Formats: sequence, C-alpha cells, structure tokens
Amino acid sequence: MHRTKAAAKENKCLKLTLCCCSCCLWCLEKCMKFVNNQAYIQIALTGDSFCDAAKRAFWLILRNIGEIGAIKVRVVCFSLPTLAPTPLPCSFAWKAHMYVHLTRFVLLCVLLV
Repeated sequence: MHRTKAAAKENKCLKLTLCCCSCCLWCLEKCMKFVNNQAYIQIALTGDSFCDAAKRAFWLILRNIGEIGAIKVRVVCFSLPTLAPTPLPCSFAWKAHMYVHLTRFVLLCVLLV
C-alpha cells in the first residue's frame, strides 16, 4: 500500500489508473447497493429467495432504465431549488434568537412562515 502511494506520487500514469479504478469501484458499489435495495423490495413482494429476487430486480431495472433515470433527474432538479434557500432563513432565525427577546423571535418566525 505504501509502495503504491509512493509510486503514484512519482508516476502520473499510475496515479490516473488508480483514480480510474477507484471511480469504477465506487460506481459498482452504488449500483450494487441499488440492486440490493430493489432485491429486498422484491423479496417483500413475492417472498422469493434473495438470488431469485436479485435477478428479478436486475431485469426489472434493466427494462425500465429510462424511467429510473428520468425520475432520478427530476428528483435532483426539483429538490435542489427547494433545499438551496433553506440555510439563509435559518441563519436569520438563529441570529434573531440570539439578539431579540423571545416574543420578538416568535413574531419573526411567524412572519417568515
């Protein structure tokens, strides 16, 4: 391990190869977790063994890959705009809590909502 890290510092090609392998393994892990989750759903629905349910879940995902991708894109597109402005009002509410009496803070929260 230490030899590989030392060699990667000196060799750019080795560093690139290790980075690509790490990225591929990360993607494989995420895919396996997704299939595993879908397999457990299949087990709950049909009561089959894990291997049969994983095979059924894999083919179900493969048949509906377009719909799954579209749903994932929609989730990201619609959740980011709603989550982005959240820290700003929370920080104002926290500062109001620190500097203003409790009654004024309650009034501010009511106005923000």
